[in-house]
Amino acid sequence: MNIRLNPSLDADQLAQDFAKAKRIQIRDILELEAAERLYRCLAEETPWLTAYRDGGQDHMVSEERLKAMAPKEVQALQQKVWRQARDQFEFMYSCYPLMDDRLKAENPDLFLYQWIEYINSEEVLAFFRKVTGLKSLIRADGQGTWYRKGQFLTLHNDYDPSDDGKRVAYVLSFSREWRPDWGGFLQFYDDDFNIEAGFMPRFNTISMFETPQNHSVTYVTPFCGNRRLAITGWFRDK
Repeated sequence: MNIRLNPSLDADQLAQDFAKAKRIQIRDILELEAAERLYRCLAEETPWLTAYRDGGQDHMVSEERLKAMAPKEVQALQQKVWRQARDQFEFMYSCYPLMDDRLKAENPDLFLYQWIEYINSEEVLAFFRKVTGLKSLIRADGQGTWYRKGQFLTLHNDYDPSDDGKRVAYVLSFSREWRPDWGGFLQFYDDDFNIEAGFMPRFNTISMFETPQNHSVTYVTPFCGNRRLAITGWFRDK
């Protein structure tokens, strides 16, 4: 199956919308058949890892390792991350790093890799250069993400003093029938940390914003009734 952008998208209008606040949410971004196939891959085929931050260090553990841990150990780890999130940047979510060569070798036929090939095609890069107005974009990366109950990404702005080329972040969402009360919003803040905007998870919808911008993924509630599935990453100029 080939992945294709929705041919009815108006890049000129989208560029005008993006320019207003350097962020945008575009619905029905892909042709429906491709969106359904990516959803099935995320929902049924992806071998998830759990990513979290502890003591300023990033970690990833496999589903198998988590299942082998005693329930009390898993609960203690989650509560430790929650405590640290009170005062500093922290996160916990399920992920599949698509740029990891080791994982690609282990799962060469995973359909998500077709998204990485597609988004890096000249046709698609040209479309997003036009929407963002950034002619310098040369490539994109990505990872599968699944924010489960109790998971989150605290406020940050994606600024990197090493300047690693991140220019526009994206979240390609595949969440179905989401409710606002479930959390999981991509939320934006002004310099006084008032909420400026929030993008709800929606099926076959891409949310994009130029970096740096203050943002977070809000806590997914314990009573959430569906899965916050997405492919996330950055368009880069290096």
